[in-house]
Amino acid sequence: MIPGWMAENPGAIRTGSSEVDQILTVILSTHMFIGGFIGFTLDNTIPGTREERGLLQHDVTSDTPDVDLHYGFPFGNDLLDRLTFTRHVPFCPTFSPTLNACCRKRNNPEDGEVEMDDRV
Repeated sequence: MIPGWMAENPGAIRTGSSEVDQILTVILSTHMFIGGFIGFTLDNTIPGTREERGLLQHDVTSDTPDVDLHYGFPFGNDLLDRLTFTRHVPFCPTFSPTLNACCRKRNNPEDGEVEMDDRV
């Protein structure tokens, strides 16, 4: 909707700075940005518990042996296992959230929600 309008009205944004105009035009013309922004906004503004919003289902980790096969890197996994610092890199398959204080979660028995532990 917005990217289509931007395509029909190429000179609609005039902030007084051609660089800012270009940046806004490119961002607002990108379908992926618009969809992600709407999703981000709705995820963070719609009230409800994590269970009501369907987020608890995503928090459950799978213990199936196929996880490494499907989600690991195609090569180099042996090297990643030997390098201990990769346990602290969130996008590595060896990442361990239990090692990082900022990623620990605790259960709040009052409302059933999972909260981030802010202790370091």
